[in-house]
Amino acid sequence: GGGGGGGGGGEGSHAHVACSKSPRYRSARHSLLITVLLLSLLTSLLAGRLIGPALVCAQETVTEPATGAEPATGAEPATAEGLVSFSKQIAPILQAKCVVCHGAKLSEAEYRVDTFARLMQVGDDQPRVVASHLDKSELFQRLISEDDDLRMPSESDPLPTNELNLFRRWIQEGARFDGDVATRPLAELTPVVVHPQPPEVYPAPLPLSAVTFSKNGQRVFVSGYHEVTVWAHDGVLARRIQNQAERVYSIDLHPERPWMLTAGGTPGQLGEVRIIDLNSGELIALAARASETILDAKFSPDGSRIAVAMPDGSTRIITTDSLAIERTLMGHSAQVTAVAWHPSGTRLATASRDKTAKIYDIEKGRSIATFTGHTECVNDVEFLNGELAISASGDGSLSLWSTKNGRKQRDVIPPSKTQLLSIALAGKHYTVTGAASTFRVQADANNVVQRLEDQTDWVTVSAANATNQLVATGSQRGEIVLRDGEREVARFVAKP
Repeated sequence: GGGGGGGGGGEGSHAHVACSKSPRYRSARHSLLITVLLLSLLTSLLAGRLIGPALVCAQETVTEPATGAEPATGAEPATAEGLVSFSKQIAPILQAKCVVCHGAKLSEAEYRVDTFARLMQVGDDQPRVVASHLDKSELFQRLISEDDDLRMPSESDPLPTNELNLFRRWIQEGARFDGDVATRPLAELTPVVVHPQPPEVYPAPLPLSAVTFSKNGQRVFVSGYHEVTVWAHDGVLARRIQNQAERVYSIDLHPERPWMLTAGGTPGQLGEVRIIDLNSGELIALAARASETILDAKFSPDGSRIAVAMPDGSTRIITTDSLAIERTLMGHSAQVTAVAWHPSGTRLATASRDKTAKIYDIEKGRSIATFTGHTECVNDVEFLNGELAISASGDGSLSLWSTKNGRKQRDVIPPSKTQLLSIALAGKHYTVTGAASTFRVQADANNVVQRLEDQTDWVTVSAANATNQLVATGSQRGEIVLRDGEREVARFVAKP
């Protein structure tokens, strides 16, 4: 959704991952998996490498297949003279290949490896890792087992010899921990990941998960595969900003500085928020990391803070300059899907998979209103004014409710089988997208004035620009449509 309440002056996008398991939803995820695998194959072939089978341990997990010659774990090679580093060499392998089945979301055999403390926990009356004793370390014995039923990672290729040797040396050297806090998630310990280069030409359009406008409205920033692509209104590719996570779920621009904020990750493995210098395209800093995808992040209206929708149900408020965590807002029981700043910068709206939306007082660090009127995941939320908010849900409804007490005023769009995925505020009107439909709503009366069904697949994302009042919508088939009010300005497929 675009954000009249966002920090980029009405520019921004939300991640919208549909919550139901309808046949249409499964078909959409199947399409995404095929496209990602094609892109991964092409990327590796271009690099002269062969691909092993994808590591998919959990239902609905889309991962990038591991490559043979250069592991995609980010692990640094061992040095002959130095000790093996848990943070730099062991943690990246665990994060890339083990956490998907042994993490917070899924913990097979009731064993988690997403922190050092959990990795070393006792199992069957002895630790899974016994310092200096390979024969007593169940973890290592599972890694080298020739029995497919016992070997880990399960349903995947064995770890390559160089990675097994890192585990062997690390245990022999005492299985030491070189991080700061043993309970810190591995994703926060590991070195900054340098992501693979995207293919020069995509074999197929990628389902769109984020879109926003440049500040002057002349360019459209669109999610790509390990990149953000930038397009002119006539569909000409103007720029590619690379070194991004596999999937980018949110794009926001700083209100004053030439900075871009992206949120995304690889499902079941990695979530991150990156600050990018738009002049050079280089990474300035990682603002947040997690062991699951991060679906949204937004600059505050003055750019001094960043709100991050965390997978664990919390929302982090981060100081932009220092990247210090100023506050952690608690209250949701499932992943936060979207965040929206009030224009004053003193309040924040959040949406969650737990079927609720909330309003937080930032200075007090507490929730002041909760809306519980949806029956499915809440995909997006926005402030309409100081008193009202709107939220879009997987139950098909767009609800108008009070930011003071969370009470529903009415359903602007009543519940239906058509999931609603994003909201973009554009002056006197706002746009709501869903399964193959785009709604244009009059803001002051909150009445639907136009319903469009001219995109051939799910309309997954939207954004609005405050400068020229343009609205962009993006679909599952990679198509971008630009509109000025009821008039269509341009239509193109965002496929390099």
